[in-house]
Amino acid sequence: GIAGLPKSDAPVTVYNTFSEGYWDLTTANGFASTNYNLNLTGNGFTSFAITADTRLLTRPNAVSNWDSVGTHVAATGNTASRNNINVISAQYCFGDTSACSPPVVSGFSGADSVCAGATGVAYSVDNHPPNTYTWTITGGTQASGGTTNSITVNWNGAPGGAGNVRAVENSNCGGSAPYNFSVNKHTLPTTGITGRTGVGEGSIGIPYSVDGNPGYTYTWSVTGGAISPAPGPNDTSITVNWGVPGSGQVRVIADGGACPAASEDTLFVSIYAVVYSIASGDWNAPSTWNIGLEPLITDNIRISTGNTVTLTVGDTCNNLDIKTGAILDNSAFSLNVTGDYIVDGSHNGTGITRLTGTNFFIDGTGTIGNTGELLINGGNKTISTGASITKSSGQFTIDALITVTNNGAITIGGNIVGNAASSTWINETNAVLNAGGAVLTTGTLTASASGNTVNYNGSAGQSIKQPSAGYHHLTSSGSGTKTLTGNADVNGNLSIAGTAQLDVSTFDMTIAGNWSNASTNPNPFAEQIQTVTFDGAGAQSISNTTGETFYNLTTNKPAGALTISDNTSVSNILTMTSGNINAASGKTLTLGTSTASVGTLSRTSGTIIGNFERWISSTANPAPPVLFPVGVSANYRPANITFNSMPTNGRLTGAFTASAPGNNGMPINHSTKRGLRRF
Repeated sequence: GIAGLPKSDAPVTVYNTFSEGYWDLTTANGFASTNYNLNLTGNGFTSFAITADTRLLTRPNAVSNWDSVGTHVAATGNTASRNNINVISAQYCFGDTSACSPPVVSGFSGADSVCAGATGVAYSVDNHPPNTYTWTITGGTQASGGTTNSITVNWNGAPGGAGNVRAVENSNCGGSAPYNFSVNKHTLPTTGITGRTGVGEGSIGIPYSVDGNPGYTYTWSVTGGAISPAPGPNDTSITVNWGVPGSGQVRVIADGGACPAASEDTLFVSIYAVVYSIASGDWNAPSTWNIGLEPLITDNIRISTGNTVTLTVGDTCNNLDIKTGAILDNSAFSLNVTGDYIVDGSHNGTGITRLTGTNFFIDGTGTIGNTGELLINGGNKTISTGASITKSSGQFTIDALITVTNNGAITIGGNIVGNAASSTWINETNAVLNAGGAVLTTGTLTASASGNTVNYNGSAGQSIKQPSAGYHHLTSSGSGTKTLTGNADVNGNLSIAGTAQLDVSTFDMTIAGNWSNASTNPNPFAEQIQTVTFDGAGAQSISNTTGETFYNLTTNKPAGALTISDNTSVSNILTMTSGNINAASGKTLTLGTSTASVGTLSRTSGTIIGNFERWISSTANPAPPVLFPVGVSANYRPANITFNSMPTNGRLTGAFTASAPGNNGMPINHSTKRGLRRF
């Protein structure tokens, strides 16, 4: 706003404030200063030209008039300065002496939804000759129009995402506030269909899916079975009831409407014959089975809903399918499965189960209550995309030279044991591993695929396995202390939940996604004296409703901002290498813990948007000038303060507010000139 303007600040009069915004410094813990010098940098300020006469104005709060407290120092570059200011807490802005108003962008027109790669898309604003217009395009290039009010854009062909058209109107009174227009760029997925490629005859409700985009339509078709229930036009997943033994297919076509449709995607499926139970009984009793004979070791076995089949000796089968509501009980005997292992019901007992086939599936949504060992040997295994299996107790063992690839969700309450360094677990895209015990003390864990999660959810302490190429999502939940065993590179989200504590021990963490701490543990994050670095290329956030504390915190973001969703403190060193920090409304980022430990700020690049609080011990600590690296997302507008006197020490909070400061108190007469305008 312009409350108090025009304001005389001899020899000029200030008429306007710069419209890009203003700074805010707030004291706490008794901090006070009655004489200090202040430098503020208005990078990206375009509403008026910054000249030697540009004033730095002050007001005690948002409802007060702007005033010319202190002594003017000629502005240099984009920095306005003032000495001997005696008011703090206060707000500060740039004031301008020219007697006209900057323009306002109006009448924006253009498409907010385009196909990736679209060319010649028109955008315009109202024309006010002889004004010129500055356009900035994100996610594309300006194809025509120059500095006129009407342009065309060629959008790039990057898959999906958002673009932006930014317009600034320029006149002899300066530039307008930027007008930003978000544009969604559509493209179609060509991801493969996920689902089982081998199924038993008569299998019901077998899921298949593709990755989808909102608003797209999907046309599904099946050979060798039937889709049930019928999918809606926007469904990205189906379930299939398969028919008689033979060959089948699942097909899908994705269509974005105005954008070209994708090519048809096809998954080939083998439908095999099964021997199924017709009554509860022993595995080796002919009356248990539909064929009236004891099954051969090469038969595909299905335990039907409502039946309980019990082993009385060790046995072997090819594919094993335990239907919902069915029970297979090993008792104390071993079972070898040479094909797919599908558990939609319950698999009980204490005997060992060996999955010995090569390149077969583990699938289902049931429970492995068998407390005996589940041994993976003979060849690699894949956990299907639609799987959601719980093995509540007992060891899960991976033999030497064997890889288990998880595409679904599996909970293992016992230890995951590798028999050799070549024993490997791979979490693929969007997979979930809930681990209640040790994870491959010997062996290799690969958990870097997009969207996958490894959740250490045991009821006691656990060591967090050092994976081959970092984690995507990493969760510590359940209870007990989850302890890092090496530097942790988390390329997705880091979550702390339940009553668990995450202890970094002597290791650092790098996070590319969000930090979420909802644990009710009294000390849910043991930060020790280590560093947490946020380095994601997109938006990131830190959330902990009770407040989060880091020892060292670094931002090293090539793009996007780190949002402080809840109050956050940095005890020792805050390093701003690149990327903005956005303190959410009413939240504060604090550096230091007391006047005895003020912390250290090291800034190379980046801006704090919102409240930044620093502990001030004396006029010399922190070393002057004391930097508040504040501003707005597009422009760095720092405040540098040198305290000439300090009756008491404490905390000082700084912020830049992107709102016109107003003309209250204008004009200001200062010596032989009159301040006519504000920025």
